[in-house]
Amino acid sequence: SSIVDSLVHGTRQRQELDEEMAFHMEALARDLMLQGMSPEEAHREARHRFGATEHVHERSRRARGMASVDEAVRNVRFALRSMRRSPVITGTFVLTLALCIGFGTAVFTAVDSILWKPLPFPTAERLALAGVYDASRGELSGRTNVDGASWREIRDQAEGFQTAVYSGWVKGVNLSASGSAQFVRQQRVGAGFFSTLGVEPLMGREFTLAEDMPDGPPLVVLSHGLWQDLFDADPGVLGSTVRLKGELHTVVGVMPPGFRADAPADLWTPLRPSTSGEGGGTNYTALVRLPAGMAWDEARARFAGMDVPMEGEGAAELRFGLVPLSDALSSSFRVPLLVLLGAVGLMILVGCGNLAGIQVSRSLAREAELATRKTRARRPWWQRP
Repeated sequence: SSIVDSLVHGTRQRQELDEEMAFHMEALARDLMLQGMSPEEAHREARHRFGATEHVHERSRRARGMASVDEAVRNVRFALRSMRRSPVITGTFVLTLALCIGFGTAVFTAVDSILWKPLPFPTAERLALAGVYDASRGELSGRTNVDGASWREIRDQAEGFQTAVYSGWVKGVNLSASGSAQFVRQQRVGAGFFSTLGVEPLMGREFTLAEDMPDGPPLVVLSHGLWQDLFDADPGVLGSTVRLKGELHTVVGVMPPGFRADAPADLWTPLRPSTSGEGGGTNYTALVRLPAGMAWDEARARFAGMDVPMEGEGAAELRFGLVPLSDALSSSFRVPLLVLLGAVGLMILVGCGNLAGIQVSRSLAREAELATRKTRARRPWWQRP
């Protein structure tokens, strides 16, 4: 409470202390005049014996525990007065700091969300993408795709692992339902895709293996946002039909709010993987979830021991490999983002250096004034507290 009172009533307390010191000095001067001194000599001797009044204020502040707080307040007041006297320099400081802090914060937030922030899936550190690599050139690194035959081998040989396949391409399609039409983003995923990620639909279910076949029925899973916008969050949407690219699809599920795989999508349809046509090229992405307790080295060794369904020159050196999902999704952005982060850090250093240079130049311009202040601040030993 004393600290708060000193902050609120600091000026009044200082004035009262000045009045009390003036009273005692005047009393001492009167005593000296009674001893035969002239008024001028008596007042000069009283001031000499009493000492510097600022030292009395300093001892008073220390006694109240306010020395450091009072010094900070005075420094802030001095800074504000200096800012008012130099509006151009003040504006330069504020603008430079605002640009450095704002741009640095924005870039760091983006880098953190892409490179370092955990993926929004349960135990996401156990998710991986599988791919084929040349063992003579090292291990699998970065994001990779597989063909239909490779996906089939992964699905059949990866015992104990949860696996699913999907297409990383998200394309825009026309969707019509309930008398309205929208242009939406469609992603094709295989059976078990959502359960492998560890996310269950908010309503309904995902696709089954029997439905994820080349001749499977046309089904669709809606995102939470599309369900709200197009169907007004109707809980009876399951089993209804929507027309997607002119073909009727049955709604079998609705995903929870905020769900997103590796790309933003409004709905998901069965991938129906095959080994020909689209499946004849590396157009699929194989998603893998490691069993609980299995180390990454063991998982990579097990995948490296699987047979790769490829023939021809160099096929003997081909192996299946795993790369963590977080690394795979950010591999193409990692180097540019780190370079950008380094550039922003350099920009902040340059900005701070410029501000320090301005401050040094101002101090040099006030060299004479500061020397005078330093000389006046010196006191004889008998006036020190």
